Amino acid sequence: VLVVRPSAAIFKCLLQAISSHPARDKSAPKDEQGFLRNFFGDTVVTLPFLYNAQDTTETRDHLWFNPDGKTRRNVTLLNFAGPKPHRTWSPPKFLRDFRSKEQTRRLRQARLNDDEDDRFPAISSPWKQSFFSLADFGQYLTMYGFYHDRPSFDALRQSSGFRLGAVRRRAVAPKNYVQPQIMDPMALTEVVGPALFGNGKAPKKMPKHLALTQFEGLLSLARASWYQKPWIGFTSAAELVRAERREGASLDWVKAEELFRRGSASRTVLFWCGKFAGDYWELLERHNKGMKSALLAVLRAIGFDVDSLVMPQNHAWPFGNYMIMPYGLLKEFAKFAKGFIAQFSKTYTRTCPFVTLENITDDFPNGCLAVTTERLIHVWSVLTRTSLEFVVDDPEIRYEAACAADAVHCRK
Repeated sequence: VLVVRPSAAIFKCLLQAISSHPARDKSAPKDEQGFLRNFFGDTVVTLPFLYNAQDTTETRDHLWFNPDGKTRRNVTLLNFAGPKPHRTWSPPKFLRDFRSKEQTRRLRQARLNDDEDDRFPAISSPWKQSFFSLADFGQYLTMYGFYHDRPSFDALRQSSGFRLGAVRRRAVAPKNYVQPQIMDPMALTEVVGPALFGNGKAPKKMPKHLALTQFEGLLSLARASWYQKPWIGFTSAAELVRAERREGASLDWVKAEELFRRGSASRTVLFWCGKFAGDYWELLERHNKGMKSALLAVLRAIGFDVDSLVMPQNHAWPFGNYMIMPYGLLKEFAKFAKGFIAQFSKTYTRTCPFVTLENITDDFPNGCLAVTTERLIHVWSVLTRTSLEFVVDDPEIRYEAACAADAVHCRK
């Protein structure tokens, strides 16, 4: 922490001193802090400990926080000792629960575990606000968040992207539709499908088999002629809960920005809620026995060479519709999915060809199909040589947590 009085003369001397230090001189200061100590020497006045805002925030809340213990006073941290906000996107509870004991011990010893403190999101929020503003994600995409009632809408707003991005209350498309900057909610229970994506008016009663489920939301947005951005993304009200569970559903926006800057011509799908599998088909059969044969049968019926289909081993796969992809790629995927769904519905008219808990629901055939559509991105990505990028801050924590829970998630 520095408290300084600007001086053009001293600044000139600083520049001269920097240029006079040999780049490879081992006795020269190794960083900017060492250089400043060397330059100012004994003229520096050491500040009291309370000026170290980050340390005192963590140890003596009353100095930097209001009496409620949550609201910060007029303090913004620009440089973080320990975990950096651009490298930490997982919530503190997830890190506390799923870091290994050895990793936790090592990080605590090096004072690098501040991100496990529940106050870390509030402390790092100003940095992330600035990052979102500078990155201007609205130029790349809109993230559509699915919800079904008021509590799920409120939960959706608590997700990191919605806290940091612009939010509108309803996903409707009036005549002069203006897309939001980053995030936009989409209701699953409101009859908005035809009004949003068709030329006619919404029917008074939507047929049950056409209800706007999450995957139908993806298909609908693929038909949205008004959507003009190069990328598009999807999340749901459950993300905040899943972020603290073993899957750790937390998007690393820094990694995402790097991929956005490469351009939307790449065949890349970003995901942040996934499951590791040593052997993909083994994982599939563990969750839904019989799905492999059903998937392959439908794929064969619509013209794919499934005999040469080889699913990569030791891979993370997206589960749930938590994805970002180029909009052109979504349209391509939607075309494939519609063909698959049509053939699946034609082949399995009365019974579900695999084991699923969805058979306890009233809408069994649609529940069966909904489970299947979540897996379509897996086989489609392999068939079309599309890259699946797991954009989370620490994939290894998620792998170790999954492997510890069930050997099917361990590497082969």
